[in-house]
Amino acid sequence: MNDTARPVSLATCAESGCLKPTTHGKPFCADHLGRLPYIASIAARLEAQRSEVDRVRRAEAIDLAKVDPRGPFAEEVIAHLRDVGPRTTDALAADLHVERFVLRVYVTALEGAGLITCHRLSKSREVVELIQQSA
Repeated sequence: MNDTARPVSLATCAESGCLKPTTHGKPFCADHLGRLPYIASIAARLEAQRSEVDRVRRAEAIDLAKVDPRGPFAEEVIAHLRDVGPRTTDALAADLHVERFVLRVYVTALEGAGLITCHRLSKSREVVELIQQSA
C-alpha cells in the first residue's frame, strides 16, 4: 500500500432514507445530485428551453408570437453565435439540435428584434450572424 495516498473519506447521501456513499465532499450521491441548487437551476433552464421550443414546434405556421426573443432558447441561439461566429441556418439548427423550421422561427424573431442579421448565400442557403451590440 502506498503511504502517500490520501484516504478517501466517504459520507452518506443527505437525501432522507438514502444510504449511498458520496465522494469528494459532495452532500449527495450520484442519484440525488439534482438536489444541488446549481444542478437544479441547469435542469430548470433546460426544461424552460424545451418547453419554449415545443411551443414553437406545435405551431401550424410561423407564429412569431410564440417566440420570446429574450427567452431561454433565443438566448442559447445568441450565445452560440457569440461563441462560434456566423453559421448557416442548417449548421446552426444542427448545432442546437432543433429542426430547421423551429430555427427559422427563432431567426425571424431575433432578426426582427435587431439581435441578428441574415445574409443569403444562395437560393437555399443563408448565414446568420450576431449584430455587434455596443457596450
